[in-house]
Amino acid sequence: MKEEISLGELIVLGLKFIKKNSILFGVALLIGIGIGYFKEKRVIPTHTSEAVICSDLLEGKRLKEIISDFGTSVSQGNYSFLANALDISIDSASQIKNITIEVIEPEINYRTDVDLTHSKLHHCIKVTCKSTSLPIYQTLEEKTLQTFENHPEVKQIVDQRKSGYKENIEQIKNDIIFLNEQRVKTYNKLLQGNSNIDINQFDNEGQFIFAYEKITVLEELYLRTKAAVLLKPFNKMTVAKHSKTKGIAVMAIMFLGIAFAIALFREIKV
Repeated sequence: MKEEISLGELIVLGLKFIKKNSILFGVALLIGIGIGYFKEKRVIPTHTSEAVICSDLLEGKRLKEIISDFGTSVSQGNYSFLANALDISIDSASQIKNITIEVIEPEINYRTDVDLTHSKLHHCIKVTCKSTSLPIYQTLEEKTLQTFENHPEVKQIVDQRKSGYKENIEQIKNDIIFLNEQRVKTYNKLLQGNSNIDINQFDNEGQFIFAYEKITVLEELYLRTKAAVLLKPFNKMTVAKHSKTKGIAVMAIMFLGIAFAIALFREIKV
């Protein structure tokens, strides 16, 4: 018949076991803490930050396609390509650990060049970068925007759009000159006593107001026409998410486990 051991006796046996192997456990704990500390001390913290880039000209999927090689080169370890694309050294490029790009819906409705009061535009992408270097974020922002600006397809769209705005602006300016000339001619005829002139026939004040408002809108759109804009920059002061305490604790527990296994094996052998 097996003898039953009460919980109290089991606790006593456990305490005796710990006391008997206290030196072994203590040494294992110190070794685990020491190795964990030096191991974690060598770990370079990784910073994670996000940037949002938007465009009035291109769909989100197209924005993603144009810079997709950035993320692909990192995942494949092709840092020479990334270094060339960002115009940095390979060592600096290797500090980038991950780049992900995803299409997102804008949180705010923005104006369009069709209707400045009812709008829903800005196709946006979110670029998430993990890096061991904070200065790399500034470079990534600048080179990403340059990539959009220098892309042949995008550059052609921008130039064409701006050219159209410029032509319309010049046409409106010419119309304003014409309207002004008509006003002067009408005024001169009235001064000469020509009673056959109906002043209301050439009352173009409303046309002037419309022309000035339209030219202001077009000039603003001309200035706002860009391949892409940085709606939300990377956080240059982001704090790296790395817990040294957790790493040290894991190593300490692991060595304590090894010490426990050794002590248990020795106890059974005895």
